[in-house]
Amino acid sequence: MAATPTSSKSDEPGSQTRIQSVTRAVQLLVAIAESDDGMTAKDLAGHVGLSLPTTYHLLTTLWAEGMLMKGDRRFFRLGLESAIIAESFRRLEQPASLSSSAVRGRGTDG
Repeated sequence: MAATPTSSKSDEPGSQTRIQSVTRAVQLLVAIAESDDGMTAKDLAGHVGLSLPTTYHLLTTLWAEGMLMKGDRRFFRLGLESAIIAESFRRLEQPASLSSSAVRGRGTDG
């Protein structure tokens, strides 16, 4: 597991050490969530910029944990476990300034 160490002690997300495999898994989940009908492993690999074997390994792990489902035509879609995260987010008391466009504009560096 590769990590990106930083010397900053800030509480900003970009300044903290990150685990590359987790970042990649999150990128796959977001890509699938933003798709209308799910995506194939090949499409996801191209979209996120990963090799196909790495993409398969990450997708298989996410599928085994219930975060993804495999649909017909080998399309991956969000799984039932991902709904737990979405539901928890919906229960938060969100400030009026937090909108879906603000969430989508989050930093994606790294």
